[in-house]
Amino acid sequence: MYRAGTSYCPIEEAPDPDHGIHGVMTINEPDFWVVNLFGKTARHGVDSGPTFDCRMPIFANSDKLQEAETKKIMTVEFGLELGFFKSKSATPHEDPVLQTKETTANALDIGESNYAVFTYGTPEKPLAVMRKHGEETHIFMV
Repeated sequence: MYRAGTSYCPIEEAPDPDHGIHGVMTINEPDFWVVNLFGKTARHGVDSGPTFDCRMPIFANSDKLQEAETKKIMTVEFGLELGFFKSKSATPHEDPVLQTKETTANALDIGESNYAVFTYGTPEKPLAVMRKHGEETHIFMV
């Protein structure tokens, strides 16, 4: 996944030879193209609006969460992670090394879950986003 602002979002899936799919999607709002590189097929579509923002939520599979928590966390998007946590006044904690980098976890609680964005460097750059809900922990490298 890549992102340039809120209107341009190209996405490339890993090849799936068992199903004959290697999907590539290019979103340049309001236009989008879906391509299957294996099948050499493509289609074009136009977003009917009323808004023309591509959305790339990190926690799209939130079926175990309560509705209020799901609405809040769906606004955490790839490429916009750090802004979300800063806007919610996440609490910074110095953390161990992740991926050979000294990191800081900016953490907050939403509903029954704990969330954090792990950052490194100056200026801060996001490295990973984490959600802990009950006994399950999910970490997404960003």
